[in-house]
Amino acid sequence: MSTHETRRLVNNFAFLTGGYFFVRLITMVATLYAARMLGPGDFGRLSSGVNIALVLAVTSNLGLADYMVLAIARTPQKSGTLLGDAFLIKVFVLPLILLSGALIKWIDPEHGLLFLLMILHGLFHSYILLFWAVFRGLERMEYQTFLMIIQNVIIAGGASLAIWLTKNATVAAVAYLLASGLTAVIGYSLLHKMNLQPSYRWRPDAWKQLLKKAFPFGLIFAYLIVYDKLPTILLPVLSPEGDAGWYNSVYTIVTVLATIPTIIMVVVFPMIARKSQNAQEEVVQISTSLIKYTTVIGLGLAIALAALAPWLIPFLFSDAYLPSIQIMQILAVSLPFLFLIISLTSIIEATGQQHICARYTGYALLLAGPLCVVFVWQWGYLGGSVAYVINNIVLTALMLWLVRKTIGDVSLGQAFWLPMMVGLVAGIFVYILRDWPFYILLAAALLLFLVLLLLSGVVGLPEVEMVRKVWQNRRLPQPAPASVSPVGNEENINLP
Repeated sequence: MSTHETRRLVNNFAFLTGGYFFVRLITMVATLYAARMLGPGDFGRLSSGVNIALVLAVTSNLGLADYMVLAIARTPQKSGTLLGDAFLIKVFVLPLILLSGALIKWIDPEHGLLFLLMILHGLFHSYILLFWAVFRGLERMEYQTFLMIIQNVIIAGGASLAIWLTKNATVAAVAYLLASGLTAVIGYSLLHKMNLQPSYRWRPDAWKQLLKKAFPFGLIFAYLIVYDKLPTILLPVLSPEGDAGWYNSVYTIVTVLATIPTIIMVVVFPMIARKSQNAQEEVVQISTSLIKYTTVIGLGLAIALAALAPWLIPFLFSDAYLPSIQIMQILAVSLPFLFLIISLTSIIEATGQQHICARYTGYALLLAGPLCVVFVWQWGYLGGSVAYVINNIVLTALMLWLVRKTIGDVSLGQAFWLPMMVGLVAGIFVYILRDWPFYILLAAALLLFLVLLLLSGVVGLPEVEMVRKVWQNRRLPQPAPASVSPVGNEENINLP
C-alpha cells in the first residue's frame, strides 16, 4: 500500500470518526431532552418511529447502497448509471412504503400521523444512503460526513425546538422529515458539483442483473441484525421482567463500541474492492493486517470493560442495574469476535463474494436462534449473555474460514491466534485480581496486555514505522480522487 493510499485512508478515517463522534454527542443530548420533556409515552412512540424509519431506509434499498460502493470503487465512471438505476428501481418500492404508512395511520388514527411522517423521513433517508454509497465508493468521505452532520444537526435542533414550543411528538416528527428532505436535496446538489449526473433509462434487464448482485447485501444486513439482537428480542418474551433492561443497558455500550470497526471498514472497503480485481496479494496482506489490528483493538476494549464493570455500571445506570455488572463482564468476551465479524463480512463483500457470505450467515442464524432460545429460557439474562458470546465465536470461526476460502491463504497465526492467547492471559489476570480497585486493575491489565503484545511480536517496529511514515507525509498534496464524468451517454452497463 502506497504512502498516498495510507494517507487517504487516515484522512477518511479522521473525517468519519470526527463526524460520528459529533453526531452521537448531539443525538444523545437531543434524545435526553426529548425523553425528559415528552414523558415515557410520547417519547416511546417517537423513538419507535425513528427505529421504524431507519429499518425502512435500509431495507427499501434492497442492498443497492452496499453494492454500489463495491461497483463504484471498481468502475467510478459508471457512478451515474448505477445511481440512476437505483433511483428508478426504488420507484417500484415507493407504493409499498406509502401503503405501509397509510395502514399504520388506519390502525392507529390517534398517532398514525406521527408514524406516517417518520416513514416519509425513512424514505428520504434511504436516498441519502444511496448518496453516501456514491461518496464512499469514490473515497470522498468528507462529503458523507458533511451530509451526516447536516442531517443530524437539523434533526436535533429542529426536534428539540418543536418539543420546547409544543411538547408534541408529532410536531417533532415533522422536523425529522424536513431535515431528511433538505439533506437529500443537498446531497443531490453535491453530486452535480462533482459533475455526476444520474442516468435515467428504461433498462429492466440491467435492473434484474443489478438486483441479483445487490440483494445478498441486504440479506447479510438483515441476518446480522437479527443475529446480533437475538437476546434483546427473546429476553422480554422468555425471561422475567427486568432481565431485558439489565441486558440492554450493557448491549447499548457494546453497540457503541462496535462503531470502531464499522468506521474502519467503511474507509477500507473501497480500496479492497478495487484491489481485489488485479492485486490479490495486496488484498491478502491488507486482510491479514485488518484481522490482526481488529483483534488487538477488540481484546484491549474487552479487558477494559471487564475491569471497569463494577464501577461503570452504577456510575452510568444507578445501583438498580447491579446485575448488569456480570452481564458486562460476560459480553466483554464477545467484543473481539464482534469486531472481527464486522471486519470479515466487509472483506468478503468487498471481494465480490456477497452471495457466499449471505448463504453462510443464514446458516449461522439457523443455529444461533435455537441455541439462544434454550439459553434464555433456562438461565435468563445470564443465559442470553453466554449465548451471545457463543454465537459470536461460531460466526467468527465461520467467517475466518470463508475469508481463507475466498481470498487466499490469510496467515492467522500472527494475526489471530497469537493475539487471542495474549488476550487470554490478560483476561485471566483480570479475573484473578478482580477484587483490586478498578483503576489499578485497569492500568495493570492493559500494561500487561501491551507488554505481551510487544514480547510476542504481534506489534512492534512495523507499526512504529507505519505511523512515522504517515506523520512525515501528512502535508503531502492529496492525490486526486478517481475522476467521474457524466455517464448519461453510456449505452450499456457492465456490472463488476
